[in-house]
Amino acid sequence: MSGTRNVKGIFTTMPSNIIKNQNIYGSISSFWYNGLTKHWKSKLQSTQNKLVRFVLKLDHRAHIEHNHFEQLNWLPVKDRVNQIILCHVFKLRHGL
Repeated sequence: MSGTRNVKGIFTTMPSNIIKNQNIYGSISSFWYNGLTKHWKSKLQSTQNKLVRFVLKLDHRAHIEHNHFEQLNWLPVKDRVNQIILCHVFKLRHGL
């Protein structure tokens, strides 16, 4: 991946393609997220928690709380998917 350097399996910078495609990923995720099993939803949330720890430079075992998401202006996976779905509904309802 361009824009990354891997040290002991941990990215030291955010992959540029993830940052550029964040909106596309968000739109697509709202369609397949509800069909995932509880196991895979948990895996997605765990991955996001690891990203929060990385970005905030927390210990790898630190407990992630809601205020960590607020610091980054992020939403947990489930809430982000719900936000995207509601945004689509709003756009459809208002002809946008």
